[in-house]
Amino acid sequence: MSSHPSSILIVRLSALGDVINTLPVLNALKTAWPDVEISWIVEPASAPIIEAQPQVDRTIILDRKKLQKSMARPGQWRQLSNDIRHLVDELQDAAFDIALDMQGNFRSGLITRLSGAGKRVGFHPQDRKEKDLGFTNVQARPLPKQCHRAEKALHLLTALGVNSGPATASLPVAPEAEARTENFLIEKGLTGKRLIAIHPGTSSFGAYKRWTDEGFRELCGRLCRDNDTAVVFTWSGKEKDAAVKLAESLHPDVHACYETSLMELAALCRRADLFIGADTGPGHVASLVGCPVVSIFGPKDPFIYRPYFSPCWIVQRDLWCRPCFSRTCSAPICLTGIPVEHVYEAAMGLLSGAKPPPLLRVMDNPLLL
Repeated sequence: MSSHPSSILIVRLSALGDVINTLPVLNALKTAWPDVEISWIVEPASAPIIEAQPQVDRTIILDRKKLQKSMARPGQWRQLSNDIRHLVDELQDAAFDIALDMQGNFRSGLITRLSGAGKRVGFHPQDRKEKDLGFTNVQARPLPKQCHRAEKALHLLTALGVNSGPATASLPVAPEAEARTENFLIEKGLTGKRLIAIHPGTSSFGAYKRWTDEGFRELCGRLCRDNDTAVVFTWSGKEKDAAVKLAESLHPDVHACYETSLMELAALCRRADLFIGADTGPGHVASLVGCPVVSIFGPKDPFIYRPYFSPCWIVQRDLWCRPCFSRTCSAPICLTGIPVEHVYEAAMGLLSGAKPPPLLRVMDNPLLL
């Protein structure tokens, strides 16, 4: 750019893992333009991650689910219209110099356009999920090759002449979240033990990525054979019943009573020696605070979607049907066929300080050729 921008809007609404993988653009933007003011529009579930970032001057929250419910209720249409107008006014009053569409779909593109920013930057058409429809007026060059989502986010900045180094990000954890976590560990008698955090659940939307209860049950039994090791199940919302049911059938040092906010999950993972979970947001939170991660992958390609910011050992099956983009499957052998032994070996490897094995793209795996 010929002149330095004074204000930038980042549009990355959801999901949690994708929001976290976009965080490296903050360091890159602040390195290029230390005085630039950064705003980020995000959905409520991921907002605490953005609100905790010192580089972000303002977090704008878009409650998409609330808007969708209002659309289905004619009696709320007047309020819906007012809410949308208020959001658009808030965006345009900020007079952003640049808006970055980091999501690449219709919804994010429309918000980028409504921001009123003079320069609206989006991905090249071949790297977008949906057509641009003229929402952006500057587009990045095509990605030279498939890459992780954190690296893809940084690639968008090349359209502004910002060429960054490696993708880096972190998460400051609030003292109150750390205090609650410490109190929980003291109450359960877990201080002084090797601590493993396991998030066995997924959202209902991501249920197709969940490993088996039997697998987690056997894994926890093996991990807790040593009295110096404790496993803590984490859960939130509708995941409670499944987590409690698992914990009640396990070793007494396994507890499912820690319902965490995002910041409390981050605080626990910062204390933990290891995190184990599926290809979902909590694994990315653990990675963001530097906790080693065992990530159990099913249909998706870990080369692109794995937790990025800490040592990560991927457990997966080499199958002809992967990667898969379906959210339902009558025979999900990519997950049900993962042996407990493989997850246990990965956990022991990271706990001993071993370096995770190199990761190929699923479609590049020689076993599949």
